[in-house]
Amino acid sequence: MRTLTITPDQVATVIGSIPSGAFFTVEFTKKDGSNRIMNCRTGVTSHLVPADQKKRERPEMPANLVTVFDAKAGNYRQFNKETTKRIVAEHTTYVVKA
Repeated sequence: MRTLTITPDQVATVIGSIPSGAFFTVEFTKKDGSNRIMNCRTGVTSHLVPADQKKRERPEMPANLVTVFDAKAGNYRQFNKETTKRIVAEHTTYVVKA
């Protein structure tokens, strides 16, 4: 397995390069200061609410948050790319250094 070092600014680029629907693991620090390891994926659309059923417009999300589908919880989750420590995807470990 390869290990690469990236910056927090490159987290979204790395996640964007993972094929849609592929599982990956991300380790990050939550807002309360605890660490979390999450198995997740991008490209999941089966849990989205159709546009005609939306009751209100969603606010614009901050640029530092990355939205993924948490495989264990079965729902969407967000994490801060500034507090990301590690991403494991496609036989590569990306270690985030500030």
